Order: sequence, then C-alpha cells, then structure tokens
Amino acid sequence: MRPIGSRSGDQSGTWRRILTDPVTGQILDYGRRTYRPPRVLTDFVVARDHTCIFPHCNRPARSCEIDHGKDWRSGGQTCEHNLHPLCTRHHHAKHNTGWRVKRQPDGSYLWTDPTSHTYTGHPPDDG
Repeated sequence: MRPIGSRSGDQSGTWRRILTDPVTGQILDYGRRTYRPPRVLTDFVVARDHTCIFPHCNRPARSCEIDHGKDWRSGGQTCEHNLHPLCTRHHHAKHNTGWRVKRQPDGSYLWTDPTSHTYTGHPPDDG
C-alpha cells in the first residue's frame, strides 16, 4: 500500500527539453548527451544547408563533415542550430587557423577570420 500523497514517476522532478521537427517528429536537439549527431539529425543538416557553409564553397554537404559551431568541448550542443556541414579544407581552417562561425537567425552564417574581418555565407535558397 502506498502512502497518501505519494507520487509515482521521477521523484527528482527533473524536466528534459526535447526539440523535434514539427513535420516528422524526429529529434533535432540532443543537447550535451552525445557528441556525434545521429543519422536523422545529420540528414536534416545536410538537407537544410546543401553545401559547405564557408562563403563561396560549393562542396556538396553530403561529402562534408558535420561541425559544431560552438565547440562541443566548450559546451556546444548537438542540435540543428549548432551544427553545419564543412568540407575538410574549411573544417581544418576553422579549427586550426582561428576562423569562427555563428549561425544567424535568418539562416545565414557569419564568419570571422583571424584578423576579425567578417564574411556572410547566405542560406542556400538566398541566391
């Protein structure tokens, strides 16, 4: 017999946020639980961006590496807003030469080079 007023379920009261695609219901945000994005999230990022997101690079996203905009080791999340495709050349440039990238609310990417000059990579449908 259970005492009156006892609760079943998670006694810690911990809530977990789960972001899903409104059309497919697939999870798009894995937070800090995993470094490597699962296949469904990789497919989403590839379909969204089409190519390497470095300005003027046309390497198909399917042949790119999936990169965390904010490095995972520095607290970056494995989610659709923090992931993007980079060809090997631009992935190494980002990590080894001081380039930084941030996805903007309109879907474009703001790149900052090691001398603090900025460049905008537009979303694929922007022309």
